[in-house]
Amino acid sequence: MISTRDTIGAPTTFPHDHIIEDISFDLNRANNPISARAIEGYRVRNHKLQRCKFTNFNNECVRVFGDTQFSIQPRFIDNQFDQGDPTNGVGIVLDSGTFDSWLDGNDVGRAWRGIVISNGGYGNHKLVSNWTWGHMDSGVYVFQSHGNQFSGHTSESNFGDGIVFDGCNDNAVTGGRVSDNSFVDTDNKFGYGAGFGTANVASGVKAINDSVGIKFNGTLIVNPLAAQKYGILASGASTLVYQIGCTFSGQGTADTSTSGGAQIRTFTPSDDISFPTAMVSGNLAVGPGATLLEERLTIDGNVKVKGGQTINLENSSFDSTLHVVNGGGSGASLLSVDSGVKFAGQLVGGLDTMTYASVIVLSVTAAFVHKTTTTSLVGDATINASSGGTAGQVMYIVIANDAASGRTITFGTNFKPNGTLVGTIGKTASLIFVSDGTNFYETSRVTGL
Repeated sequence: MISTRDTIGAPTTFPHDHIIEDISFDLNRANNPISARAIEGYRVRNHKLQRCKFTNFNNECVRVFGDTQFSIQPRFIDNQFDQGDPTNGVGIVLDSGTFDSWLDGNDVGRAWRGIVISNGGYGNHKLVSNWTWGHMDSGVYVFQSHGNQFSGHTSESNFGDGIVFDGCNDNAVTGGRVSDNSFVDTDNKFGYGAGFGTANVASGVKAINDSVGIKFNGTLIVNPLAAQKYGILASGASTLVYQIGCTFSGQGTADTSTSGGAQIRTFTPSDDISFPTAMVSGNLAVGPGATLLEERLTIDGNVKVKGGQTINLENSSFDSTLHVVNGGGSGASLLSVDSGVKFAGQLVGGLDTMTYASVIVLSVTAAFVHKTTTTSLVGDATINASSGGTAGQVMYIVIANDAASGRTITFGTNFKPNGTLVGTIGKTASLIFVSDGTNFYETSRVTGL
Protein backbone atom coordinates (compact mmCIF):
# COMPACT_ATOMS: atom_id res chain seq x y z
CA MET A 1 0.00 0.00 0.00
CA ILE A 2 2.89 2.34 0.73
CA SER A 3 6.36 1.86 -0.76
CA THR A 4 9.40 4.13 -0.64
CA ARG A 5 12.15 4.07 -3.26
CA ASP A 6 15.18 6.12 -4.28
CA THR A 7 14.51 9.78 -4.92
CA ILE A 8 16.46 12.01 -7.28
CA GLY A 9 17.43 15.32 -5.77
CA ALA A 10 18.93 17.14 -2.85
CA PRO A 11 19.98 16.54 -0.21
CA THR A 12 20.55 12.84 -0.99
CA THR A 13 19.42 10.26 -3.49
CA PHE A 14 17.62 8.30 -0.76
CA PRO A 15 14.20 8.75 0.84
CA HIS A 16 14.68 10.16 4.30
CA ASP A 17 12.78 11.49 7.31
CA HIS A 18 9.46 9.96 6.20
CA ILE A 19 6.86 9.89 8.99
CA ILE A 20 3.75 7.71 8.93
CA GLU A 21 1.52 8.22 11.96
CA ASP A 22 -1.98 7.40 13.25
CA ILE A 23 -3.20 5.27 10.33
CA SER A 24 -5.20 2.04 10.62
CA PHE A 25 -4.60 -0.67 8.00
CA ASP A 26 -7.05 -3.58 7.56
CA LEU A 27 -5.46 -5.86 4.96
CA ASN A 28 -8.59 -8.06 4.67
CA ARG A 29 -6.69 -11.34 4.36
CA ALA A 30 -9.90 -13.39 4.19
CA ASN A 31 -10.72 -11.93 0.77
CA ASN A 32 -7.17 -11.06 -0.22
CA PRO A 33 -5.14 -14.19 0.52
CA ILE A 34 -1.97 -12.98 -1.27
CA SER A 35 -1.82 -9.39 -0.05
CA ALA A 36 1.21 -7.21 -0.67
CA ARG A 37 3.09 -5.61 2.18
CA ALA A 38 1.28 -2.75 3.86
CA ILE A 39 4.50 -0.72 4.05
CA GLU A 40 7.85 -1.35 2.41
CA GLY A 41 10.97 0.76 2.93
CA TYR A 42 13.88 0.31 0.52
CA ARG A 43 17.20 2.10 1.10
CA VAL A 44 15.55 4.53 3.53
CA ARG A 45 17.01 6.89 6.13
CA ASN A 46 15.33 7.79 9.45
CA HIS A 47 11.99 6.32 8.41
CA LYS A 48 9.42 6.52 11.28
CA LEU A 49 6.22 4.51 11.74
CA GLN A 50 4.29 5.53 14.85
CA ARG A 51 0.89 4.75 16.43
CA CYS A 52 -0.38 2.78 13.43
CA LYS A 53 -2.55 -0.33 13.55
CA PHE A 54 -2.32 -3.31 11.20
CA THR A 55 -4.85 -6.17 11.16
CA ASN A 56 -5.74 -9.16 8.96
CA PHE A 57 -2.46 -9.29 7.05
CA ASN A 58 -0.80 -12.02 5.00
CA ASN A 59 2.94 -12.46 4.49
CA GLU A 60 5.21 -9.63 5.67
CA CYS A 61 3.16 -6.71 6.93
CA VAL A 62 5.95 -4.11 7.26
CA ARG A 63 9.39 -4.66 5.75
CA VAL A 64 12.54 -2.54 5.60
CA PHE A 65 15.51 -3.63 3.52
CA GLY A 66 18.41 -2.38 1.44
CA ASP A 67 21.40 -3.60 -0.50
CA THR A 68 24.95 -2.23 -0.63
CA GLN A 69 23.50 1.24 0.05
CA PHE A 70 21.61 0.10 3.17
CA SER A 71 18.57 1.26 5.13
CA ILE A 72 19.59 3.09 8.28
CA GLN A 73 17.80 4.01 11.51
CA PRO A 74 14.16 3.12 10.78
CA ARG A 75 11.98 3.70 13.85
CA PHE A 76 8.86 1.78 14.87
CA ILE A 77 7.12 3.29 17.90
CA ASP A 78 3.85 2.29 19.63
CA ASN A 79 2.36 0.36 16.71
CA GLN A 80 -0.09 -2.54 16.92
CA PHE A 81 -0.20 -5.69 14.79
CA ASP A 82 -2.87 -8.39 15.17
CA GLN A 83 -4.67 -11.22 13.38
CA GLY A 84 -1.99 -11.97 10.80
CA ASP A 85 -2.08 -15.21 8.85
CA PRO A 86 -0.96 -18.01 11.21
CA THR A 87 0.92 -19.81 8.41
CA ASN A 88 2.92 -16.94 6.87
CA GLY A 89 2.08 -13.61 8.51
CA VAL A 90 4.94 -11.55 10.02
CA GLY A 91 4.42 -8.21 11.73
CA ILE A 92 7.80 -6.46 11.29
CA VAL A 93 10.72 -7.58 9.11
CA LEU A 94 14.15 -5.94 9.36
CA ASP A 95 15.77 -7.57 6.35
CA SER A 96 19.21 -7.56 4.72
CA GLY A 97 20.91 -4.19 4.46
CA THR A 98 19.02 -2.71 7.44
CA PHE A 99 20.94 -1.30 10.40
CA ASP A 100 20.53 0.67 13.63
CA SER A 101 16.75 0.30 13.93
CA TRP A 102 14.81 1.45 16.98
CA LEU A 103 11.67 -0.50 18.00
CA ASP A 104 9.88 0.83 21.06
CA GLY A 105 6.51 -0.09 22.59
CA ASN A 106 5.17 -2.16 19.68
CA ASP A 107 2.40 -4.71 20.33
CA VAL A 108 2.81 -7.54 17.80
CA GLY A 109 0.28 -10.34 18.19
CA ARG A 110 -1.30 -13.40 16.54
CA ALA A 111 0.50 -14.31 13.33
CA TRP A 112 3.16 -16.81 12.24
CA ARG A 113 6.05 -14.74 13.57
CA GLY A 114 5.98 -11.40 15.35
CA ILE A 115 9.32 -9.74 14.55
CA VAL A 116 11.96 -11.08 12.15
CA ILE A 117 15.51 -9.67 12.05
CA SER A 118 17.59 -11.03 9.19
CA ASN A 119 20.26 -8.65 7.95
CA GLY A 120 23.23 -11.04 7.50
CA GLY A 121 25.73 -9.10 9.59
CA TYR A 122 25.90 -6.62 12.44
CA GLY A 123 22.42 -5.08 12.59
CA ASN A 124 22.86 -3.20 15.88
CA HIS A 125 19.09 -2.99 16.28
CA LYS A 126 17.63 -1.75 19.59
CA LEU A 127 14.33 -3.23 20.77
CA VAL A 128 12.84 -1.65 23.90
CA SER A 129 9.65 -2.67 25.72
CA ASN A 130 8.06 -4.50 22.78
CA TRP A 131 5.46 -7.27 23.23
CA THR A 132 5.10 -10.32 20.97
CA TRP A 133 2.37 -12.85 21.71
CA GLY A 134 0.14 -15.53 20.18
CA HIS A 135 2.46 -16.50 17.31
CA MET A 136 2.58 -19.96 15.79
CA ASP A 137 6.32 -20.22 15.13
CA SER A 138 7.99 -17.62 17.36
CA GLY A 139 7.51 -14.22 18.91
CA VAL A 140 10.90 -13.00 17.62
CA TYR A 141 13.17 -14.75 15.09
CA VAL A 142 16.72 -13.42 14.66
CA PHE A 143 18.58 -14.97 11.73
CA GLN A 144 22.32 -14.33 11.22
CA SER A 145 22.04 -10.84 12.65
CA HIS A 146 24.59 -9.65 15.19
CA GLY A 147 24.95 -6.95 17.82
CA ASN A 148 21.23 -6.55 18.59
CA GLN A 149 19.98 -5.49 22.02
CA PHE A 150 16.62 -6.31 23.61
CA SER A 151 15.64 -4.36 26.71
CA GLY A 152 12.47 -4.97 28.70
CA HIS A 153 11.08 -7.17 25.92
CA THR A 154 8.08 -9.44 26.58
CA SER A 155 7.52 -12.52 24.44
CA GLU A 156 4.79 -14.62 26.00
CA SER A 157 1.90 -16.95 25.24
CA ASN A 158 3.29 -17.87 21.84
CA PHE A 159 2.35 -21.28 20.49
CA GLY A 160 5.95 -21.65 19.37
CA ASP A 161 9.17 -20.28 20.88
CA GLY A 162 9.45 -16.93 22.59
CA ILE A 163 12.74 -15.79 20.97
CA VAL A 164 14.96 -17.69 18.51
CA PHE A 165 18.59 -16.79 17.74
CA ASP A 166 19.67 -18.66 14.61
CA GLY A 167 23.35 -18.38 13.63
CA CYS A 168 23.80 -15.08 15.50
CA ASN A 169 26.64 -13.42 17.40
CA ASP A 170 26.66 -10.91 20.24
CA ASN A 171 22.94 -10.46 20.91
CA ALA A 172 21.84 -9.40 24.40
CA VAL A 173 18.48 -9.66 26.17
CA THR A 174 18.26 -7.54 29.33
CA GLY A 175 15.25 -7.69 31.65
CA GLY A 176 11.70 -8.45 30.51
CA ARG A 177 9.80 -11.72 30.24
CA VAL A 178 9.99 -14.76 27.98
CA SER A 179 7.17 -16.74 29.56
CA ASP A 180 4.30 -19.14 28.89
CA ASN A 181 5.53 -20.07 25.44
CA SER A 182 4.56 -23.32 23.73
CA PHE A 183 1.16 -22.06 24.80
CA VAL A 184 -1.93 -24.29 24.91
CA ASP A 185 -5.15 -22.31 24.39
CA THR A 186 -7.52 -24.28 26.58
CA ASP A 187 -10.24 -21.58 26.50
CA ASN A 188 -10.05 -20.53 22.83
CA LYS A 189 -8.56 -17.24 23.97
CA PHE A 190 -6.92 -16.55 20.61
CA GLY A 191 -9.69 -17.88 18.38
CA TYR A 192 -8.02 -20.98 16.94
CA GLY A 193 -10.15 -23.44 18.88
CA ALA A 194 -10.20 -24.79 22.43
CA GLY A 195 -7.12 -26.86 23.24
CA PHE A 196 -5.15 -25.44 20.33
CA GLY A 197 -1.37 -25.92 20.67
CA THR A 198 -1.46 -29.17 22.60
CA ALA A 199 0.99 -30.88 20.23
CA ASN A 200 3.51 -28.01 20.16
CA VAL A 201 6.97 -28.53 21.62
CA ALA A 202 8.80 -25.22 21.99
CA SER A 203 10.89 -23.28 24.49
CA GLY A 204 11.15 -19.85 25.98
CA VAL A 205 14.42 -19.04 24.20
CA LYS A 206 16.36 -20.96 21.56
CA ALA A 207 19.97 -20.35 20.49
CA ILE A 208 20.71 -22.63 17.53
CA ASN A 209 23.08 -23.23 14.62
CA ASP A 210 26.32 -22.03 16.24
CA SER A 211 25.01 -18.82 17.77
CA VAL A 212 27.82 -17.35 19.86
CA GLY A 213 27.84 -14.80 22.66
CA ILE A 214 24.08 -14.73 23.29
CA LYS A 215 23.66 -13.00 26.67
CA PHE A 216 20.62 -13.01 28.94
CA ASN A 217 21.11 -10.32 31.58
CA GLY A 218 19.43 -9.06 34.71
CA THR A 219 15.99 -10.00 35.99
CA LEU A 220 14.84 -11.72 32.81
CA ILE A 221 12.02 -14.12 33.71
CA VAL A 222 12.04 -17.29 31.61
CA ASN A 223 9.02 -19.49 32.25
CA PRO A 224 8.39 -22.60 30.12
CA LEU A 225 4.74 -23.47 30.42
CA ALA A 226 4.39 -27.20 29.76
CA ALA A 227 6.28 -30.18 31.10
CA GLN A 228 8.24 -31.04 27.94
CA LYS A 229 9.59 -27.52 27.33
CA TYR A 230 12.73 -25.62 28.42
CA GLY A 231 13.44 -22.10 29.51
CA ILE A 232 16.59 -21.80 27.38
CA LEU A 233 17.46 -24.40 24.74
CA ALA A 234 20.85 -24.25 23.02
CA SER A 235 22.02 -26.47 20.16
CA GLY A 236 24.94 -26.50 17.74
CA ALA A 237 28.59 -27.40 18.25
CA SER A 238 29.78 -23.79 18.69
CA THR A 239 26.66 -22.33 20.31
CA LEU A 240 27.53 -20.41 23.48
CA VAL A 241 25.00 -18.72 25.75
CA TYR A 242 25.63 -16.60 28.86
CA GLN A 243 22.84 -16.68 31.41
CA ILE A 244 23.32 -13.83 33.92
CA GLY A 245 20.75 -13.48 36.66
CA CYS A 246 17.76 -15.12 34.92
CA THR A 247 14.80 -16.25 36.99
CA PHE A 248 13.06 -19.52 36.11
CA SER A 249 9.65 -20.74 37.20
CA GLY A 250 6.84 -22.95 35.93
CA GLN A 251 6.45 -26.53 34.84
CA GLY A 252 9.44 -27.03 32.55
CA THR A 253 11.35 -30.30 32.56
CA ALA A 254 14.50 -28.26 33.11
CA ASP A 255 15.44 -24.61 33.16
CA THR A 256 18.01 -25.13 30.40
CA SER A 257 18.96 -27.80 27.89
CA THR A 258 21.84 -28.24 25.44
CA SER A 259 22.53 -30.52 22.50
CA GLY A 260 25.20 -31.03 19.86
CA GLY A 261 28.00 -29.58 21.97
CA ALA A 262 26.30 -26.27 22.79
CA GLN A 263 27.16 -24.55 26.07
CA ILE A 264 25.08 -22.48 28.50
CA ARG A 265 27.16 -20.68 31.13
CA THR A 266 25.17 -19.55 34.13
CA PHE A 267 26.25 -17.04 36.76
CA THR A 268 25.03 -14.04 38.71
CA PRO A 269 26.73 -10.65 38.28
CA SER A 270 28.68 -10.96 41.55
CA ASP A 271 29.75 -14.58 41.03
CA ASP A 272 33.17 -15.80 40.10
CA ILE A 273 32.85 -16.64 36.40
CA SER A 274 34.25 -19.95 35.22
CA PHE A 275 34.09 -20.93 31.55
CA PRO A 276 36.12 -24.07 30.75
CA THR A 277 36.82 -24.51 27.04
CA ALA A 278 34.80 -21.48 25.99
CA MET A 279 34.89 -19.16 22.99
CA VAL A 280 33.89 -15.50 22.92
CA SER A 281 33.65 -13.72 19.57
CA GLY A 282 33.18 -10.23 20.98
CA ASN A 283 34.30 -8.29 24.04
CA LEU A 284 34.20 -9.80 27.54
CA ALA A 285 33.93 -7.41 30.51
CA VAL A 286 34.39 -8.36 34.16
CA GLY A 287 32.80 -5.86 36.49
CA PRO A 288 33.05 -5.08 40.21
CA GLY A 289 32.93 -8.01 42.60
CA ALA A 290 33.59 -10.75 40.04
CA THR A 291 36.59 -12.98 39.38
CA LEU A 292 37.06 -14.52 35.96
CA LEU A 293 38.46 -18.05 36.06
CA GLU A 294 39.31 -19.35 32.63
CA GLU A 295 40.68 -22.55 31.15
CA ARG A 296 41.34 -22.80 27.42
CA LEU A 297 39.41 -19.62 26.66
CA THR A 298 39.69 -18.26 23.13
CA ILE A 299 38.95 -14.54 22.84
CA ASP A 300 38.45 -13.05 19.38
CA GLY A 301 37.71 -9.61 20.82
CA ASN A 302 38.94 -7.75 23.91
CA VAL A 303 39.06 -8.70 27.59
CA LYS A 304 38.80 -5.75 29.97
CA VAL A 305 39.44 -6.11 33.70
CA LYS A 306 38.76 -2.99 35.75
CA GLY A 307 40.51 -1.84 38.92
CA GLY A 308 40.67 -4.32 41.76
CA GLN A 309 39.32 -7.32 39.81
CA THR A 310 41.10 -10.57 39.03
CA ILE A 311 41.43 -12.61 35.86
CA ASN A 312 43.11 -16.02 35.95
CA LEU A 313 43.97 -17.47 32.55
CA GLU A 314 45.11 -21.03 32.03
CA ASN A 315 46.01 -22.26 28.54
CA SER A 316 44.09 -19.38 26.99
CA SER A 317 44.68 -17.52 23.74
CA PHE A 318 43.81 -14.03 22.53
CA ASP A 319 43.47 -12.96 18.91
CA SER A 320 43.08 -9.33 19.94
CA THR A 321 44.01 -7.36 23.09
CA LEU A 322 44.02 -8.06 26.81
CA HIS A 323 43.37 -4.72 28.53
CA VAL A 324 44.34 -4.24 32.17
CA VAL A 325 42.98 -0.85 33.22
CA ASN A 326 44.84 0.85 36.06
CA GLY A 327 42.26 1.83 38.63
CA GLY A 328 44.76 3.86 40.70
CA GLY A 329 45.66 3.54 44.37
CA SER A 330 45.13 0.26 46.17
CA GLY A 331 42.58 -0.79 43.54
CA ALA A 332 45.02 -0.68 40.66
CA SER A 333 44.76 -3.67 38.32
CA LEU A 334 47.72 -5.86 37.54
CA LEU A 335 48.20 -8.72 35.14
CA SER A 336 49.77 -11.39 37.32
CA VAL A 337 51.51 -14.36 35.68
CA ASP A 338 52.47 -17.19 38.04
CA SER A 339 54.45 -19.17 35.47
CA GLY A 340 56.29 -18.39 32.24
CA VAL A 341 55.11 -16.07 29.52
CA LYS A 342 55.89 -16.81 25.88
CA PHE A 343 55.60 -14.13 23.21
CA ALA A 344 55.60 -15.18 19.57
CA GLY A 345 55.88 -11.53 18.53
CA GLN A 346 57.03 -8.32 20.20
CA LEU A 347 56.86 -7.51 23.90
CA VAL A 348 55.96 -3.82 24.08
CA GLY A 349 56.14 -2.27 27.53
CA GLY A 350 55.21 1.28 26.71
CA LEU A 351 57.37 4.44 26.78
CA ASP A 352 56.90 7.31 29.23
CA THR A 353 58.54 10.49 27.90
CA MET A 354 59.38 12.74 30.87
CA THR A 355 59.87 16.50 30.46
CA TYR A 356 63.35 17.45 31.59
CA ALA A 357 63.41 19.70 34.67
CA SER A 358 65.52 20.29 37.77
CA VAL A 359 63.20 17.89 39.64
CA ILE A 360 61.47 15.10 37.73
CA VAL A 361 58.74 12.93 39.29
CA LEU A 362 58.75 9.53 37.61
CA SER A 363 55.35 7.78 37.67
CA VAL A 364 56.16 4.12 38.30
CA THR A 365 52.81 2.96 36.80
CA ALA A 366 53.05 5.07 33.63
CA ALA A 367 55.14 2.67 31.53
CA PHE A 368 57.87 0.05 31.43
CA VAL A 369 60.47 2.44 29.95
CA HIS A 370 60.97 6.07 31.04
CA LYS A 371 62.99 8.54 28.99
CA THR A 372 64.07 12.17 29.33
CA THR A 373 66.33 14.37 27.17
CA THR A 374 68.45 17.08 28.77
CA THR A 375 68.40 20.68 27.63
CA SER A 376 70.89 23.51 27.90
CA LEU A 377 68.19 25.68 29.49
CA VAL A 378 68.05 23.50 32.63
CA GLY A 379 70.99 22.39 34.73
CA ASP A 380 71.51 19.12 36.56
CA ALA A 381 68.42 17.18 37.66
CA THR A 382 67.05 14.89 40.37
CA ILE A 383 64.64 12.07 39.50
CA ASN A 384 62.24 10.94 42.26
CA ALA A 385 60.01 7.86 41.90
CA SER A 386 56.32 8.34 42.70
CA SER A 387 56.40 5.21 44.90
CA GLY A 388 58.53 2.20 45.74
CA GLY A 389 56.65 0.18 43.12
CA THR A 390 55.49 -3.44 43.29
CA ALA A 391 57.84 -6.18 44.44
CA GLY A 392 59.56 -7.62 41.38
CA GLN A 393 58.71 -4.65 39.15
CA VAL A 394 61.38 -3.89 36.53
CA MET A 395 61.96 -0.37 35.25
CA TYR A 396 64.16 0.97 32.46
CA ILE A 397 65.32 4.62 32.52
CA VAL A 398 66.94 6.25 29.49
CA ILE A 399 68.77 9.59 29.84
CA ALA A 400 69.68 11.30 26.56
CA ASN A 401 72.01 14.32 26.63
CA ASP A 402 71.46 16.86 23.87
CA ALA A 403 74.22 18.22 21.64
CA ALA A 404 74.88 21.20 23.93
CA SER A 405 74.76 19.80 27.46
CA GLY A 406 75.97 16.89 29.54
CA ARG A 407 74.06 16.85 32.82
CA THR A 408 74.55 15.04 36.11
CA ILE A 409 71.47 13.09 37.24
CA THR A 410 70.79 12.24 40.87
CA PHE A 411 68.31 9.47 41.73
CA GLY A 412 66.40 10.54 44.83
CA THR A 413 63.19 9.40 46.54
CA ASN A 414 62.42 5.66 46.35
CA PHE A 415 65.66 4.90 44.45
CA LYS A 416 68.75 2.97 45.57
CA PRO A 417 71.20 3.83 42.74
CA ASN A 418 74.84 2.99 42.17
CA GLY A 419 75.77 6.66 42.55
CA THR A 420 74.94 9.65 40.36
CA LEU A 421 74.94 9.55 36.58
CA VAL A 422 77.39 11.95 34.93
CA GLY A 423 76.30 12.71 31.40
CA THR A 424 78.33 13.27 28.26
CA ILE A 425 77.32 15.78 25.59
CA GLY A 426 75.46 14.05 22.78
CA LYS A 427 75.52 10.62 24.49
CA THR A 428 72.79 8.46 26.04
CA ALA A 429 72.73 6.22 29.13
CA SER A 430 70.40 3.32 29.94
CA LEU A 431 69.74 2.06 33.50
CA ILE A 432 67.71 -0.87 34.88
CA PHE A 433 66.04 -0.85 38.33
CA VAL A 434 64.20 -3.61 40.20
CA SER A 435 61.75 -2.98 43.06
CA ASP A 436 61.48 -4.89 46.33
CA GLY A 437 58.16 -3.16 47.04
CA THR A 438 59.83 -0.34 49.00
CA ASN A 439 62.62 0.96 46.75
CA PHE A 440 63.95 0.58 43.21
CA TYR A 441 67.49 -0.88 43.21
CA GLU A 442 69.83 -0.26 40.30
CA THR A 443 70.99 -3.51 38.73
CA SER A 444 72.66 -2.26 35.57
CA ARG A 445 73.74 0.85 33.65
CA VAL A 446 75.32 1.44 30.26
CA THR A 447 76.75 4.86 29.33
CA GLY A 448 78.20 6.51 26.27
CA LEU A 449 75.57 5.17 23.88
